[in-house]
Amino acid sequence: MTVSVDFEPVGRRGDCPAGGTLLDCARRLGVELASLCGGAGTCGRCRVQVLAGSVSEPTAVERETLPAQELGAGYRLACQAYLLGDSRLHVPPESLTAPQRT
Repeated sequence: MTVSVDFEPVGRRGDCPAGGTLLDCARRLGVELASLCGGAGTCGRCRVQVLAGSVSEPTAVERETLPAQELGAGYRLACQAYLLGDSRLHVPPESLTAPQRT
């Protein structure tokens, strides 16, 4: 099963496998998220905000890495969050490896 994912404001939208990480989906759709720790969740660089949709609950790693205020505002680590349904995500500029064209 696939789900529709929209990465804002980079303007990338497409289908990704349900159950995959947000980071894997971003790479699949050409969104170059930083991930200095290789997906271990320890660098905090792949931070995205879930604006709408369905993703997994925050992991213990995310609760240790992200402030409670950010978690409450929908911020997640793309390497730790799994897609459960169609989603709309905001990518902060600091989470990108380089500026991207839409």
